[in-house]
Amino acid sequence: MARKVGFKVALSPAPHKTESGQKFYLPHTTSNGTLSMSHLLDLMSSGGGSMSRAQTVACLTRLFEVIQEHVLLGHRVPLGDLGTLGAYATGLLDAEGRPVKTALQRRRRKTATTGRVDFAVQFTPSAKLKKALANVPYRIHKTDQRCPAVNELVDATTGQPIATITPGQHVRLLGKNLKFNPATKDEGIILALDSGKKRTWRITDVIDNTGPRLTFQIPADLPTGTTCRIYVRKRFPRCQAVHCNK
Repeated sequence: MARKVGFKVALSPAPHKTESGQKFYLPHTTSNGTLSMSHLLDLMSSGGGSMSRAQTVACLTRLFEVIQEHVLLGHRVPLGDLGTLGAYATGLLDAEGRPVKTALQRRRRKTATTGRVDFAVQFTPSAKLKKALANVPYRIHKTDQRCPAVNELVDATTGQPIATITPGQHVRLLGKNLKFNPATKDEGIILALDSGKKRTWRITDVIDNTGPRLTFQIPADLPTGTTCRIYVRKRFPRCQAVHCNK
């Protein structure tokens, strides 16, 4: 039997009000956790199938390689009932097709183009997944602030996205509403090991502590060759739970 799915939804004040002054709130999902690769392999190999854990690892590794190869070739890759994965181009070009670096006025804020053509991943959910999400139960956590949302981890020196980290490395988390109060014991950047001896680090000594980014150094005593999670934890007023993005 499938496990019942549930989302944690935090509320932040919306700018909209009725003529009577009634206040509205906007919903924001908060993470319930992360399904690590190790846990995914355990679930797949223990589900009564004929493949061992080693065979499952080999199968998934090859699947990921094939998907990445064809996404980089510009193909749209179907992922069964989940949806379709592909890539799209971003940037600004002149009439001759040359990238342009300039400032743009978009709605109420100014943005700048990078001066090159960039490509990003696009996932299109299937109709079946959309229907399933339309009926997912959720729990409300009311707060006057938005929950932190981590979008990307990059190298602080090069600005390039990274998938692996090394002890002592300076990295940067990019996202929204990341700024935290180092003096509050429930807040900070949390680094937790997923494999081997379970251990966590609470990082509060940061170079940049702003809403869109956090720059910090990976602990020097982080064991090499291990899998870990990095997330931001904040405690909001009027909210009983600690919200975190993993």
